[in-house]
Amino acid sequence: MKLTNMYHFTLDGVPSYVHDIIVTKRPNKSAPSKDYHSVGDIIGVDGTSYEDLGTFRNISIDIECSFVSDEPKHWNRDWRKIKSWLLGVPHSMLRLSDDEECYLKVAKIEVASAEREALEVGTFKITFECEPYEYFDKGLVDIDCKLVKQNDYCKAQPTYYLNVQGTEIITVNGREFKLQGNGQTVLDSHLKIAYSDNKLIKTIGDFDDLQLENGPCEIKCTTKCTVQPNWRSL
Repeated sequence: MKLTNMYHFTLDGVPSYVHDIIVTKRPNKSAPSKDYHSVGDIIGVDGTSYEDLGTFRNISIDIECSFVSDEPKHWNRDWRKIKSWLLGVPHSMLRLSDDEECYLKVAKIEVASAEREALEVGTFKITFECEPYEYFDKGLVDIDCKLVKQNDYCKAQPTYYLNVQGTEIITVNGREFKLQGNGQTVLDSHLKIAYSDNKLIKTIGDFDDLQLENGPCEIKCTTKCTVQPNWRSL
């Protein structure tokens, strides 16, 4: 069977089978752990109290893999090629072939030692540490801000693209955010930065106010504005 027809993963658009990696076991996907602050024990009250901080910890995805060299003398060469691809350059986007609508954002990659099961065969495990959310492909599409009416998922951190000349106010669900730009201007509510002409610009407001909560949405702006919503789910 061709590797292209088998289960695989993709890093930044490059499938694992390009590097002759065989996934020997499909990964489990754990739920992220919520962050809590322990308020502690309260006298006269049963149990322990916690404050929900509203954030989540990263998740780990373990993928068990193998490779088969055409000759024993090429085993080390092939292992070096695999390590170089996984660890030699930064990666940001992980996709699994049985989930066509979502991707994960990679925070860190660790590769365990290769076990030489036979003269031509090596087995190893890759651990991907990823952000807690799974991101939808449809959230990467830029759309007119007036068409963003509903968020059916978790709180989103959109990127806004505006054509600004001078001072502009964008209103998201009734919350105002003021900026001063010159031409094409980007508001990134995830990185909490705003820039125009590759230079940071002055803003007045809280970048968190640009996020889109689950439920109805309304974005108002007097200039041309498109949004990359970055829809995401746990």
